[in-house]
Amino acid sequence: MITSLSYDISYKMKLNLKKNWKRNHHCGDLNATYENKEVILNGWIKKIRDHGHLLFIDMADESGLVQIVLDTNQDHSFNVKDLHYDAVISIKGLVKKRPKEMQNKKIPTGMIEIPVEDLLLLSSCKAPPFREGDSINENLALKYRYLDFRRRSDLKNNLKIRHRITQIIREELSNLEFYEIETPILYKSTPEGARDFLVPSRNQKGSFYALPQSPQTLKQLLMISGFGKYFQIAKCFRDEDLRSNRQPEFSQLDLEMSFVEEKDIKDITENLLKVLWKKIKNETITDFPSLSYQTALDRFGTDKPDLRNPLELKILKEETIKQSGLKILQTSLKENHQTKSLFVKNLQLSRSRLDQLNDLTKSLGGGGLLWIQKSKEGLKSPAKKWTTEDQLNSLYEASGRSKNGLCLICSGESSIVNTVLSQLINIIGKEQNLIDTQKTRFVWITDFPFFEYDSKKKKWTPLHHPFTKPQENDLKTIDTVDPKDLAQVKACSYDIVCNGHELGGGSIRIHDSSLQKKIFSLLGLSDKEIDEQFGFFLEALQYGTPPHGGIAWGIERLVMLLTNSENIRSTMAFPKSASGACLMSAAPSEVHLENLLDLGISISRKKD
Repeated sequence: MITSLSYDISYKMKLNLKKNWKRNHHCGDLNATYENKEVILNGWIKKIRDHGHLLFIDMADESGLVQIVLDTNQDHSFNVKDLHYDAVISIKGLVKKRPKEMQNKKIPTGMIEIPVEDLLLLSSCKAPPFREGDSINENLALKYRYLDFRRRSDLKNNLKIRHRITQIIREELSNLEFYEIETPILYKSTPEGARDFLVPSRNQKGSFYALPQSPQTLKQLLMISGFGKYFQIAKCFRDEDLRSNRQPEFSQLDLEMSFVEEKDIKDITENLLKVLWKKIKNETITDFPSLSYQTALDRFGTDKPDLRNPLELKILKEETIKQSGLKILQTSLKENHQTKSLFVKNLQLSRSRLDQLNDLTKSLGGGGLLWIQKSKEGLKSPAKKWTTEDQLNSLYEASGRSKNGLCLICSGESSIVNTVLSQLINIIGKEQNLIDTQKTRFVWITDFPFFEYDSKKKKWTPLHHPFTKPQENDLKTIDTVDPKDLAQVKACSYDIVCNGHELGGGSIRIHDSSLQKKIFSLLGLSDKEIDEQFGFFLEALQYGTPPHGGIAWGIERLVMLLTNSENIRSTMAFPKSASGACLMSAAPSEVHLENLLDLGISISRKKD
């Protein structure tokens, strides 16, 4: 018997609903050992194959799918055509083995099927905007995210793995006597690099809370409180430009410890990463090398190197540049610019591809890309117009001694040269299959500069955040350091990088109130600004603050790496679009005028 559930439930249907329709098994869990057992299943119709009076239906739930068989010659209380894609049904039947010629060994339930004895249509489904297997654009997928989960098992699996990851983290840290402590979401605006999301106060008009960019000051206050080991999987908010690995709201594993040194925090991090990679990917991690910030820039052009890629950069010496005979390189040398080369052994690229790489260089701010290609046919390079073959060969050999290969040279401001060549390392590494994607490579990046100069804002900013302790050698001179020479100050900070992604970053913190105030001053804050923004924190530091430090990992990036996903959006339940909008709910959206009046807010809109 097949019955239907609709908004107008008849007396007959009410009787039918009194039957036991609660499932006793999941679709994907069934196999041949359940033969001749009665099962009740709940789920969605994913596919219908019409074979005359028999309908072969793929029925699915969160565990997987199973084939059910419906005989349409039975009497039905509704039209069988009401059974369509993504309709929700309950069925009862005995599990049967499929005939050998109909068995499907590609799926776990492929050896069995369930002839339907009774069926209840729980919920109909209008024609969906896409179906399983459809190729759709990301905006449509985000608008119907709840349907995309039903379409793509990999998305659903990512969230299941994310759940398992956070469970492992909680268990491991709890075993190490860390306390999980929640900190406020409504907090004070304390500048940490990005823009704050502000929340207006109704009771104190004109005043605002800020959604925390991180629980930085709060976790330091917990150290002052006497909680020696704290952790939290914290929600964080940053109103910044978005990229494939950024979202306006995200989660991070946040931990802090008292009376520790950098090594203690690294040990905790490494051991936890080893456990996660073993339990989630069954991969044994043994090596956590370390590179200084400057060494990473020199060798890879980035502080987030992918050590699976064997390609490295080489800084060309002054003597090599002078002997090259190339005025463009010599001019760059006079202007104290940097010249670096990327050498790829045995690689030969077409002229059109080299032109594309040159265009990419220019789009990234570089003046152009000089290339030298050597093969059994000899040297090829556009620079032949301006120098001799011997000089060109010397430049080629200074980059990499090999009979055949490609040398790419970029010259200019170091930041631009590094940006260009680090991109080329990634591009060529992927195109030439040089990256060992079967392995995971971690690296610690240390010895970061404390300050960096923001040319747009024309002021110094902290490379990490202002709560980081300067290194011991710089502590002695911090009171006398020339504000124009802040780039020389090094920080007690460290990043953990995995496969070219910054997974986490941390530091040993400042625990002295006067030193903290000095750092704020060097960043250009007046005494009044320091008191307004950080007065509460500076006062707290005066009440017996222990030396302490910590680290924070991006949970979405962690899940992305452990699931081999391409971006963090596939690791979140309801991510935002590239513009920061929720396409599903149309947020952010306008609010009623009366709500704004309650908050004492008026909005000025530009005329079209």
